[in-house]
Amino acid sequence: METSRSPQIVGIGGVSNGGKTTLCLSLVEKLRQAGVNVEMLQQDEFFKEVEDIPWHKSGVFRICDDKVAIDMAKMMEAVRSRVAKMQKTNSAQSAPVLLIEGFLIFNYECLNAMFSRRYFFTLPKDIAWERRLSREYRTPEPAAMFPKHVWPMYLIHYDELKKANVDMVELNGTDGPNTILERVFREVLPSVLR
Repeated sequence: METSRSPQIVGIGGVSNGGKTTLCLSLVEKLRQAGVNVEMLQQDEFFKEVEDIPWHKSGVFRICDDKVAIDMAKMMEAVRSRVAKMQKTNSAQSAPVLLIEGFLIFNYECLNAMFSRRYFFTLPKDIAWERRLSREYRTPEPAAMFPKHVWPMYLIHYDELKKANVDMVELNGTDGPNTILERVFREVLPSVLR
């Protein structure tokens, strides 16, 4: 009789517009093609209601790139629920994989402790800014949001991880998406095969 295996939980974190979602979506597809049961959770699904997110001290925008903007209790509940569901799903070839993507996923100890692998995107400020300008957001952002909040918070959260010696593989977001995908796929697949 086949026994269930706990999912491998892989975190994809890092800078805003670094390539996290692109990598996750491509990795889901590639792992499924390899016969792996894989699911994905995005931290963006757990933002608090806009009116519950505090205003930046400038009064011009809300501080969405900070821990106070995320409903971590709700996210942890979703992670535990997904893990329990995936443990019931067996595959003859591999352990299930849960990909969790978000800009602050490694900054929460309770969530960070669950990861078997951690990948963290970095980008130079000018490229992050350029990419941010090319994206369309549901709620348009004031121009001051990136230089006054998004980038400084990224640096603060990144520094927290470095000081805590979080074991993570850094990915250069300027590398091509296929190069990054192939690297991560080659590292993740062997760890989940039976």
